[in-house]
Amino acid sequence: MLNQLFKKPKLIIVVGDKRDIISDVLFHVFSKYTKTKKVKEKVGVDILLSFKVLILKTKSENPEYLINLINKADESIVVINSLNDNVQKLIDILPESASLVLNYDVREIGDLENKVKNQVLTFGFEEGASFKAEIIELEGKNSLKVNHRGNSIPFWSVNDLGDDYIYSALAASAAGEILGVNLLRISEALKDYQG
Repeated sequence: MLNQLFKKPKLIIVVGDKRDIISDVLFHVFSKYTKTKKVKEKVGVDILLSFKVLILKTKSENPEYLINLINKADESIVVINSLNDNVQKLIDILPESASLVLNYDVREIGDLENKVKNQVLTFGFEEGASFKAEIIELEGKNSLKVNHRGNSIPFWSVNDLGDDYIYSALAASAAGEILGVNLLRISEALKDYQG
């Protein structure tokens, strides 16, 4: 009965390096389309039940706590930009129902794609990434083009934004794919991102 009254959120957990900018970009994208909350470390039940998308940035020091949250969510995505012992422990105990979004350019992370049973999408500049970045010149400015499954979507000028932002936009694109937000909507949502 309670499950019918309270809808479980979609949970995006961001672990590893650059989790601040990745979670900021994820929040910027998803808050355009649904009730979204970004939190750090601990999450109370009131927050879990109040939002449709919950973005948690964490150092992953307590993988068991994260698994508990994953089990309470409707759908879970873990975004990994770097690997350490705690992140590896989280991956080892991650339920198959959770999806992984991995930085393909960090070799030890990209290699995880073939070692886990979870749904995996990858992002990066390297050939083979599910969401591959390409910098192109448009109207005299460097712009980002994201390639995914044979489709190329131009994003925006990246002259002043840097690689961390590009990786974050790619991670948001992959998470969007999992949650049903298409690449055009991701591109549109990021037009006004200031960083």
